[in-house]
Amino acid sequence: MKIIYLIITVITIGLSCNCVIAQQNKWQTPKIVSIGKELPRSEIVPFDTEERALSNSSTSKYVAQLSGEWTTRETDNYVEFSREFKRPFSWVDRAVMLRMEGVTHAYEVYINDKFAGYNQSSITAAEFNITKIAKTGANSIKIKVFKNAISNSIQQRRGAETTPSIGKVYISSPPKVMIRDFTVISSINSSQNGIMELGVILKSQLLNSRNIKLFYDLYSPEGELVSRGSRGANFDMQREDTIRFLINIPKAKSWSHETPNLYTILLSTQHDGRFTEYVNIKSGFRTVSIESDKVLINGNEVRLAVKEYYAAKDSLQLRTDLEELKKLGYNTIKVQSHPQSSLLYELCDEIGLYICNQADINTSSTGKSIAIDGNISNNPIWESNFVDRVMTMYHSSKNNPSVIMFSMAENSENGYNLYESYIALKKVEHIRPIVYIGAKGEWNSDAVDVAENSSNKHNRIVLGGQELKVVSENIITVTSVDLSKGKFTVKNNYSLTTIYADATYSVKRGRRVQSEGKIPLSIAPNSSKSLEIPFGDLSKDETLRVNISINRIKQVSTDFIMLQSPGVEEGGKMIYMNLFKSRDEIDGANTLEELYTNEYKIKSTK
Repeated sequence: MKIIYLIITVITIGLSCNCVIAQQNKWQTPKIVSIGKELPRSEIVPFDTEERALSNSSTSKYVAQLSGEWTTRETDNYVEFSREFKRPFSWVDRAVMLRMEGVTHAYEVYINDKFAGYNQSSITAAEFNITKIAKTGANSIKIKVFKNAISNSIQQRRGAETTPSIGKVYISSPPKVMIRDFTVISSINSSQNGIMELGVILKSQLLNSRNIKLFYDLYSPEGELVSRGSRGANFDMQREDTIRFLINIPKAKSWSHETPNLYTILLSTQHDGRFTEYVNIKSGFRTVSIESDKVLINGNEVRLAVKEYYAAKDSLQLRTDLEELKKLGYNTIKVQSHPQSSLLYELCDEIGLYICNQADINTSSTGKSIAIDGNISNNPIWESNFVDRVMTMYHSSKNNPSVIMFSMAENSENGYNLYESYIALKKVEHIRPIVYIGAKGEWNSDAVDVAENSSNKHNRIVLGGQELKVVSENIITVTSVDLSKGKFTVKNNYSLTTIYADATYSVKRGRRVQSEGKIPLSIAPNSSKSLEIPFGDLSKDETLRVNISINRIKQVSTDFIMLQSPGVEEGGKMIYMNLFKSRDEIDGANTLEELYTNEYKIKSTK
């Protein structure tokens, strides 16, 4: 028995040593893509109250930003970033998630000196469930960012990113039955009827069953509640399930680069009459399709004026850059190098810029040959690494209305790994194009915009230099047809979006107002409508002054703040009907946008 015990002990020690060696060297093999990393998803911030969720507050009871000072320690292999954080008592019996966004190289995470996870896809957002190793009160976190990881061969960093850094880091505390992910698929037809398919994945981390009720509230861009629904489900023993809603909105406002109308979806979960999580989602009614290799947005062809862009670190500079690019006539951003800060996508949703997102793959450092030991795009040992980067890029941005296509890589030749990445992405994305300029006509890049002078329809020229076209500063133009009879033509200069507006007029004879009124207008893209102002017959030598003002509802912020106490309780949920207003309204901003105003003098020729 002693001999057997001795043999087992030796074997155990040997296995332990091998595990340690494997753990130490995992950043030196492409086979280990990640350890302990959660499935990729859209960014989800849990709020503790409906009010904070609707206001899209920067603070939440269930979120702790790990910004500020980190202590650094450098070795030959890595730079270690460390600091402390607190797990509040109010997070007891809730999950704890760590989110990393922007780490420059492969890295390991340790919580209280216990290994929490590893990620080789680095800069793309990643999450780790640290519930079991984070304790109530003070905790330590260490992030080891490896300088010379083998994954450097698949990525090319620029400027300051060549030095190991960690970017945005925060922890959040969703309930044990959490909103793990969501998918919003919307469409809008020529009659402006919108359909929104909302799928919400709920995941249980409990060992016992629990009945959960999921609510959604949909608010218009003006902050009006336009739809509400709920559905219940039973979750047992660490299971996840998808709850789906089909939402129909008549006369929906479309999202495009011309009119980036954003709706707000408030998700909330309830258990035993108590609400455990609120999540704020921004979305829009927008369709993307490809017909005859042309991009159609909301059924109309769009010429993509594309600018490659690498996001500024400063949030104010980022907004300034994007607004300036739009003024210059660009309507599309081609993300450079790798997925950028989540703020870029949010601002493009808000400002109205299309995005071609970019996976973190650039293998130019391994040469142009696709033979054995050549460019790693054709080396199957890297397949999991390629697919992981492409799919994480996709899931992190799939719900942004601004994202209309996905790019798998740049400067990476072509080969087996990019073929498999294309197939994996096509399994989940059936509508938006997936492109790779380096495919050079091979099947793993969708034709988006074939050159007009090209007879070869397989010559995929993707995001090529399109002629810039400034979004018209004069959204509408008004011309007089017969001024003596008050007849005018109103033209909608948008190429995609129907304009809904009111023409307000007043007719004055001297100082006396003879008539005034309001005429509703609905004008299809690139179309005109006639407008006739009634003022009757003119007397000899009489002069009339006709004032015309055309206004539409102003694009306002979709963030809300609570104005007064809730009124009615319905099914255990407080109803806040008509109690929320946009920040722009609170600040006293005019809710009407003036599209045109002019005064006409009409003199009788009798």
